[in-house]
Amino acid sequence: MGVYSNFCRSSNTLPPKPDTLYVSMNGKSPIGDAAYDLLEKFRGKFESYRDAARAGKDPEAIHQMRVNARRLRACIRAFAPVLAQPVRELEPELRWIAVSLGEVRDADVHIERMPDVAAILRELKVARLAQLRHDLGSPRYANLAEALKCRIAVAVHDDPPLASAPVVTVAPDIVGLAYRGVKRVSAVIDESSEPASIHRLRKRAKRLRYTVDCFATLYGRPGKRFVATLKELQDLLGAHQDAIVAQALCAELQGRGADAELGHYSKEAQDVAEEMRAKVPAALDELAERWLTLKERMRAMRRQLWKS
Repeated sequence: MGVYSNFCRSSNTLPPKPDTLYVSMNGKSPIGDAAYDLLEKFRGKFESYRDAARAGKDPEAIHQMRVNARRLRACIRAFAPVLAQPVRELEPELRWIAVSLGEVRDADVHIERMPDVAAILRELKVARLAQLRHDLGSPRYANLAEALKCRIAVAVHDDPPLASAPVVTVAPDIVGLAYRGVKRVSAVIDESSEPASIHRLRKRAKRLRYTVDCFATLYGRPGKRFVATLKELQDLLGAHQDAIVAQALCAELQGRGADAELGHYSKEAQDVAEEMRAKVPAALDELAERWLTLKERMRAMRRQLWKS
C-alpha cells in the first residue's frame, strides 16, 4: 500500500476539516430574519480569515475561508425566495474567490499526500498563492466584501409575506429541495460512473449539508443523525475528488524531473478513486433511510405549529 493510499484511508493524516456547524435557531422566528442572521454569521467568519489566508502561512485559514464562502453560497441559494436580488447577485463572486482559494488548498493537501514530489508541488503552490494574494488584495474582492457587509445589513426581503413565515413551516421545503437535488443526480450513479458525475453528486451533497446544518438543531436526533450520515457520504465523495485532483496534478507536473514518482502516485490515486466510487451506492441508500425519518419529523413539527 502506497503513501497516497495510506493518507486517503487514515483520517488522522488528513488536513483538519471543520466540525458540523449546528446553528441555534428558534423554529418560530420569521424565516427572513433567520436567513439574514445566518448570512451575517457566515460573512463574519469568511472575512475574519482574509488576512491570514492572504499571508499564506496557515493552510487552515485558506481552508476555512473557502468553507465559509461555500456556506454563504449555499445559504443564498437556499433562502433565495426571501432575499433581495442584490444579495442573490453576489453568489457568482463568492464562487470566484472560492475557486482561487481552492487552487491553493489543493496544493496544500497534496504536498502532504505526495511527499516524494513535495518540492515540485511547493513551486506550484507559490504560483497559486501569488494569484490568491492578488485576488484578495484586488478591488474586485474589496467590492465583494463591502457589498456583502452592506447588503446583508440592510436585510431587505423580496417577498415580505413569505419572509414573515415561521422557520419551522418553511424549513421542510428548503431542505427537501436540496435533498431532491441530491436524489436527481444520484439516480444515475453506480460503480462505473464517470468522475464528472461523482463530482456533480459531491457538489449537490455539499449544498445539502450546508443547508441542513442550518436547521439540524430544530429536529433533534433525526436531524443530527441525518447530518452524520451525510458527512460520511461527503467524506467518500471528497476522497474521490481529491484522488481525481491528484491525477490531474500528476499529469500537469510531468516533465519537471520526477516523472516516475508522479506516475506511481497517479496510479495509486486512480485505485483510491475506484475504491471510493464503489462505496457510494451503499452510502446513498443509508442516506435515503435517514431522510425518511428526518422528513417525517420536519412535517410533524410543521403540523404541530399549525395546530397551536
